[in-house]
Formats: sequence, structure tokens, C-alpha cells
Amino acid sequence: MPAVPGTLWCFTGGLVFITQHSRAMWILHFGRQLESITIQDLKGPEGSSAGGGEGVGSLGEAVVLRGREAACGFAPASHLTTNMHVALPLNGMTQAGRKHMLSVVLPAWQQACRDSAALHDLADSAGPSGGSISYVKDPFATNPFPSELFQSALHWGALQHEGGKQYASTESPDAEVKGALEGMDKTEMSSGLGPLDQGVESMLLRPQPAGAVSMGVTLVAGLPGSEQSSVSHALVTSILDSRLGAQVVVVPTGGGLRPADVDAALSAAKGCQHVVLVTSSFEGIVPQMQALAGASLIQSGQAHLTSAVTCVSSECLYEDALRSRMLPGLLDQLAEGYVDVAVITGSAQGVQKVQSLIQSRAPSIPFVRGTRTALARANEELCPPGSERTKKLESLKMDRRAAVEQLGLQDGNVASPQLPLQEVTAGMPASLKEPYLVSLAGVVRLEGEDSLEGGQPGTSLQELMASRGSGLRLWGSGFEGVTVAYGAPSCASSTGGLGGELYFFGTGLSSAGLTRAVEACGRGGAEAMELRSLQSLSIAERKSVAESHKFDPLPEGCFFDGNRFFDGFGDVVKEHPNTQEFLADFVVEENKRIEAENAAAAAATVPLVVLSAKLL
Repeated sequence: MPAVPGTLWCFTGGLVFITQHSRAMWILHFGRQLESITIQDLKGPEGSSAGGGEGVGSLGEAVVLRGREAACGFAPASHLTTNMHVALPLNGMTQAGRKHMLSVVLPAWQQACRDSAALHDLADSAGPSGGSISYVKDPFATNPFPSELFQSALHWGALQHEGGKQYASTESPDAEVKGALEGMDKTEMSSGLGPLDQGVESMLLRPQPAGAVSMGVTLVAGLPGSEQSSVSHALVTSILDSRLGAQVVVVPTGGGLRPADVDAALSAAKGCQHVVLVTSSFEGIVPQMQALAGASLIQSGQAHLTSAVTCVSSECLYEDALRSRMLPGLLDQLAEGYVDVAVITGSAQGVQKVQSLIQSRAPSIPFVRGTRTALARANEELCPPGSERTKKLESLKMDRRAAVEQLGLQDGNVASPQLPLQEVTAGMPASLKEPYLVSLAGVVRLEGEDSLEGGQPGTSLQELMASRGSGLRLWGSGFEGVTVAYGAPSCASSTGGLGGELYFFGTGLSSAGLTRAVEACGRGGAEAMELRSLQSLSIAERKSVAESHKFDPLPEGCFFDGNRFFDGFGDVVKEHPNTQEFLADFVVEENKRIEAENAAAAAATVPLVVLSAKLL
């Protein structure tokens, strides 16, 4: 029975399984996990009456991989069963797939097994590979699968052929699975705005205080590298300029937002009428809203939420675009009922993709482009009136309550769905324990073309983002020119030296290793030049050296007639007799220059500080 739906690809070097929903890829290489490959008729025990293939109690011709580990070590099945074998029924393949399997894949597998046997014969022992892999074609080979598992496979195959099994990933009846799924949908819809606690709902629906002194808070959230600083800059300089003392407060990149963080940030900006709270995290918008609602300044009414903005960049969509694997936390940033507007940043080419994602994932969330012109005109979207936000949220709640009533439920009266689940403890795969870098983000101050007072070279504040999907991007930071009352990057001062802050996101990371990696590539942006040798000189360089020493003094007995050199015996020579010495002197001088330039480059190393190795 398939526990995880997906597509299985057969290659000459092994198997590749791609899950249907997450697009995760699992690979089985031929190695120590396999004992043999058998081409056989996969028949059940005598007297079996179930059928899904050729004949009674048979799956027909199949390729059976007999393993030494659970499911031959082929994840994710190896974590879900104790059976050590894998069967690939040919009748379950398409006609083209079956033809490719018989004409290309199986001959390659047979040759791979021969190579494995030859290597095994040359060795004195089985060695680390665990022995050779045999290739057998025997229609009458015994069925290695447990009887219960084989009968379940026959039953599933029969249902598939009849077209009567809708949820093939579980043995539970379709009606039972459908009822459980509907129950979970009803549970979510009957809870107002979804998984929303009373504190958050009260904060979102609370009207803005009239006449009382209360600090307005605009939350600007998003994944690292989504250009939140540009949105905060537009809010402070173009939209909130009529409100005296608008300031920006920043929660450190990557960290989970806590009520204490909100209180510390808002307290640092006391005295101003409006604060733009900037977060940059893989954490979703829901826990961030819960932290905001739990802050004492929000609960006491000294501050109130005016709007929540999510920044989505077209360059920060995928961790692995080829497998359509999205960055963690991306969809959690788009929660209807929490977000007032989404700002789309990044390249123009990817804007349509982001718009389609928002329209399909959260159709009630409006979106605007992240260009300067669009942000300057988005006053109503970025700072909606309190009455408008309350009206929109109440409308969303009414729509969901209507859906609950249509399903015949009452709010708060939903039975918990029941599914037959079995808890199994599986060890973490070794691949997840190895260092794996997902992305990095940071702020750096670099040399710029502008000049400071006195004509000295100026510097510019830049933000950077690097990921496997989009590579390295660098753009001007929106924190330049605005007041950052809390959490400003340590390199934000225009009068300070060059430097920066980098945050790394991944698994198995260590600060010491990341620091060494940064130091290894921080030499003024250029690699150290290699020293020269006689062999490295080009023909042009040799001609130049010879020409510059053409009229130098000659050794005793040698002479130069203005066109050719002659040695002591009167024979013509091609160049000055001391040319090799001239070339050696040239190499010495070149190496002195290179060493001086390398030393200057090393002295100009940009001091980047690794502040966080965030483990996802």
C-alpha cells in the first residue's frame, strides 16, 4: 500500500521517488542495501482468490528488489515498514513506461549486477559494499513478501482497476477518510478567523482609540530578503510623514518574535506617534500576531495595531526551484484575517508568479507592487482606516460562519475527527545531520560613489540575500536615511567603517564554521594573486624584457652589430647572452609588487560579523 502518494522514476542507476505534494525527492542507489534483483511472476499463497493482475492471486510479472534493510533502504518507505523488499509490477506501468523498463532499464541493471559480482570476486571479502548483487529471471521464484502485505496490495490493485478507491494512500474506507477530512475543515471554519486566539482577535477588531494618546504600530513582516526595509522607508518618508516622530524598530533577523521583544522595541520609540515594526523571519504571521497581542503596551492600550503588511519577494519563493520546494514559512506569511496587504518585491519577471500564489492561497488579501511609485500611492492599502479593517474582518468572519452553518454545524459544536493513526518512531536520516545551508541574509556597508563632507569617499548601506534558488542579490537598504530607534544594524551609521551582519539559515550549522567561511572570502572582494615564476611569463613579457635590455653591457668577447648578437666564437645568438638573468630579475620585482598588493588587500578585509546560525 502506498503510504505517501507520488511518482516513481526508474533509471539505469537506481530509483527516484518524488512525492506528490511536497515534491521531495528520494533516491535509491544500487549498493549494500540490495541483495538481488528478480524478474518473476508475483503470485500469492495457494488458494488466494483476490486478483489485480494476471491470474488469480497474482500481480503479474514484476521486478522484485530483495533487500538487506527495510524497503531496501529506500526512503520514505524505509521509515514506514519492516518489510525488506520492493516490488515494481509491470502491469501497473504505462505502456511507454513498461517498454522503457524492459528495453533500457533492466539491461542496464543486469550489467550493473555483473559489474558488482566481478568486483566482489576480485575482493577477498564482501567489504563495505556488503557483497554482490545478483540478477535473476525466474518466473517461478518464491514470493518474499508477508502474506498480509501481499493480500493488501492485491486488494488495492483491484480497487484501482475498478476505479473505486478515491484515497489510495490509506486502507481506510473512502467514506471514513472523507468524513474525517470534512470534520477537520469544519473545525477550522467554526473557529472564527481560523486558528485565532481571543487576544489576537480582540487586537485586530479593536477600534483605534479616539482622542487618547496611543502609539500606532504598523507590522511589516516577511521572509529574510523580502525587502522589508524598502517598505518601511516608504511608510516613514511618504505615508506617515504627516504624523510627527514616525520611527522604525527592527526585531533581529531570524529570531522568533516574543511579547518581550515587542515591548522592548516599542519602549525604545516612546515619544513618537507611529512606529513601523519590522520583522524578518521564517516564522509565520500567526505566532508573530500572538506575540504582538501579548505585549503589555498593546494590552494596556498605550499602543495599537494599525495594519499588518507582508512582503513577498519573487526571488525568495523556492529553496529548490527544480523540485518546486518552497522556502519554509512562505505560505504561513499569507494568512487571511491577519494580513491587510501583501507587497510584492523582486524582479518583474516573477511578479506574475507571486500574484498567482497570493490569489490562490489568500484571495482576500490585496497586493501592491514594491516599487517606489506604487508604494507612495498605496496609502489606503498600507494604512487602512480602522473602520475599514474592522468591516473587512467582520465580513470574513461572517463568510466563514455561513460556511459552517451550510455544513449543518454550530459554532463551537464540532466533534473532533478520528483517524486510525499509529505512532512510529523513526530515526533522523543521516543526510539531515550533515551541514546544509538554505539561505543567508544580512546588511553590509560598502564603499559608494557618494562623498562625505571634506571630499572623502562615501559608503552605502546594502542588503544582501543568497539562496540556492536565486543566487546572490544585493540592493540598497531602506534603513538608510530613516530613524531606526531599535535593532539597527551595527553597520548602519554612515560615519562608521565598512562592515556588516550576516545571518545563516540551515541545518547542522556552526558559528565557528560559518565564521571561517566568511573570513576566507572577505579579502576586499578579490582573491590573493599568485606569485610569478619563469615558466609563467608570457611571450609578450619575454619580448618586452629582452627589448628593454637590448643595449645593456655584454659579456667579454660578445658584441652587437645593431641587429644581431654574436658570442665569443662569432656565432649568431637570438638574444642578449644575459637574458635569463634579466628575466629572473623581472620575476623578483613582479613578486615584490604582488606581495605588496596582497598585503594591502588583506589589510582591507571587510569585518563581517556572524551574528546568528539559525537552525530551521
